[in-house]
Amino acid sequence: VTATCNWWGDASGPTHASNTGGTGDKVSDNVAYSPWLGATKDTAPMTFIVDDVGPEPAAGYIQTAINGATAGDTITVATGTYDEQLSIDGNDLTIQAASTPVITGVPNAEYIIKVTNADVTLDGLIVDGTGNNILYGIWYYDDGSGATSGTITNCTVAYIERAEGKDIRIENSPVDITNNTIKEFAKDGIFVRDSLSTGIISGNEIILRTIDDVNEVQYGVQVGWGADATIQNNLIYDSTIASVDIYDWNWTSSGIFVLDAGATTGSRANIINNHIHHCMEGVHIGYQTVEGDTSYGLIKDNHIHDCFWCVGVVGDASADIENNTIKMLDADVKAFVSPGGEGIFVGGGWTDVHEYPTVTITDNTIDNFDMGIDIYEFADVTITGNDITNNDYGVYTNADAGEGWAQTVVAHCNNIVGNSECGVDNSANSATFDATNNWWGDASGPLDPEGTVEVPPCTDDPTTEENADGTGNKVSDNVDYCPWYGSVLEPTQSGNTATGTGEATFTSSDGNVRNFTAVDEATLPAEGKPDLNFPHGFFSFDICCLESGETVTVTITLPDNVPVGTQYWKYGPTPTDPSNHWYQLPMGSNDGDNVIAITLVDGGLGDDDGLANGLIVDQGGPGQPPSPPPAVGGEAYPVNKLGILAPWIGLITAIIAVASVLMLRRRRT
Repeated sequence: VTATCNWWGDASGPTHASNTGGTGDKVSDNVAYSPWLGATKDTAPMTFIVDDVGPEPAAGYIQTAINGATAGDTITVATGTYDEQLSIDGNDLTIQAASTPVITGVPNAEYIIKVTNADVTLDGLIVDGTGNNILYGIWYYDDGSGATSGTITNCTVAYIERAEGKDIRIENSPVDITNNTIKEFAKDGIFVRDSLSTGIISGNEIILRTIDDVNEVQYGVQVGWGADATIQNNLIYDSTIASVDIYDWNWTSSGIFVLDAGATTGSRANIINNHIHHCMEGVHIGYQTVEGDTSYGLIKDNHIHDCFWCVGVVGDASADIENNTIKMLDADVKAFVSPGGEGIFVGGGWTDVHEYPTVTITDNTIDNFDMGIDIYEFADVTITGNDITNNDYGVYTNADAGEGWAQTVVAHCNNIVGNSECGVDNSANSATFDATNNWWGDASGPLDPEGTVEVPPCTDDPTTEENADGTGNKVSDNVDYCPWYGSVLEPTQSGNTATGTGEATFTSSDGNVRNFTAVDEATLPAEGKPDLNFPHGFFSFDICCLESGETVTVTITLPDNVPVGTQYWKYGPTPTDPSNHWYQLPMGSNDGDNVIAITLVDGGLGDDDGLANGLIVDQGGPGQPPSPPPAVGGEAYPVNKLGILAPWIGLITAIIAVASVLMLRRRRT
């Protein structure tokens, strides 16, 4: 007898030997009673209770609950193994685990769970296709109507083993995928495609499978065909890159792959704060075998290490690569990929049409690769504010092979240090590489043993320059490196004050603080100087590597607390008065502790050179109101005591006199 989807008087279900803990009305043997209702039949929304107890209904335990539910209902699934294929079409539902249910699907099926035309949350389920030759573990599908959406959270999806198999497939649907474990998939851990797919992929552990076939490929997350995803706070990794020689592969597996194979609108991904390691390629943007892939990636605040290529951008794709830590830490991996291990790779596509990836590489740490940054074929690359250290080649450009590759590459405001073969190698490229205004590891500049004109001073023809006594990283021919910075580039500098009160630290919100110097107050003009005390003296510094006209906040940490009401004064020009004069600079933080803040504008208020040129020159210091006058008689200010008390003395004297007269009269009478 089928008696599913009933209320038995208690949420624990009917009383039967197979339903341990059930306290509702009793049922006999041979009654299919699961799933049951968690409340009386008119309750809305309803909770359905699923347990793999009693005879299984023809549609399966969970599917029977799905068939009986209406929009807004919740299906709670108890521990058990459910050999079912689930289809949710048209009902907005939540299917959640009561403990650890395992849903296996059925042999040779296309999917285990499919959602269409509904907003469905899947929470805490274990979706395991072991041995069943499944193509998709969880599949959200929309035909373009926009009716499909949902959330996949706290699930484990694994062993989706058919060729091209995907643990999770999202098609034209905004679905958030959070806090799941995704592993043992044939090709894709998470596959997101089409323009309506705009979900967030966050907090997941995605484990790639070590593969041993040169024709296989794997992607932890693939975003394609116009999708727009945010991929953040995930852990994506393999135990090793591969089990066969790295250079035998026909495809490159990636932790994250963003592409538009249809070359229509391009796909987009914000890739933020992920930890990616031991993948053949950490993050790959663009599809190099298809003309016109204009996909884009914001790659920011990630930790990517021990990959063949940690970040790659190809085709007509573009990327902003910002503030990532990109390193080779595993000596075995470095030996395995040598001599081709690369922190960042940028290059045109492998098609008959010349393609131009456009990439900014800003404020990253790129350390210990064969090539820190490798630029191949056509490319437009701007390299700014990075620490490019301890590689064989810091930046390497490939030969144009007579093809006339149009590479536009500039590198400014970087620390290019400790690269054993070359800081910048542009020897095989016919165009000059603009690498001016970098720190090369020594104030003497980079080593350039070839040329005819010794620098400094710089010349107008970098092809003739040489710096034979430079002891910094070496540069090749066709590199314009003069001028260079004479000290390491950092956002913070510290030094002792001119008055001996201790150490002061200046930190800029952007750019790099340089040439920090304590300034004696006596060296500055007295005329116009405010009537303030400057207990720490004054400070001179500049901030380089800014955008033209940029505004920055400088946080100043002083040796001692400064009182509320402290003022920051400068001697120099202002936008309204180009002559040197004393003026007050507005302050931000000033709450009585030892940290204050000022705002400076390149070419504006606070910039002594008056030019919007990406460089702020500053000289100033914090002044405090004068101390109170010296104490007199134990009081803070001198007081005319007699003048204050005289009227009271006279009054008291008069009262005493009157009282004396009255007493004499009484005695006489």
